[in-house]
Amino acid sequence: MMLIITKKQKALFTQTLLVRKIKRYLSKHLPEMLKIYPDDKLEVFIIKSIDQAIYFGIQSERCQAKWTYLNAITNGALIRVQGVRHYMEQSELSPDDKVDRLMRSIAVSAKLQERNIQQIWS
Repeated sequence: MMLIITKKQKALFTQTLLVRKIKRYLSKHLPEMLKIYPDDKLEVFIIKSIDQAIYFGIQSERCQAKWTYLNAITNGALIRVQGVRHYMEQSELSPDDKVDRLMRSIAVSAKLQERNIQQIWS
């Protein structure tokens, strides 16, 4: 007897693996988020974020994980952040490159805020 896996089953399996990978990514970079969200709600949030990423043409799992991270730190409102939707819909760079740039800009912004806070308290 031969086992037959349908395209739908394969897609579901692939998505389940990706959700697990992104959960691990979030647990490393946003451990406090995993404490707040029940597992089923976190999975729904991740799946919705992956769907958004795919909508914008983000292809790599790495960048889909980054998109989910960005979506998490904005409480699910990443595409409502001023200029993000417009930026993602421009065509000069690949969607994956845009996500990398968004991550870098967030990191720079966080470092500047940290520096400003340290200057205030110094």
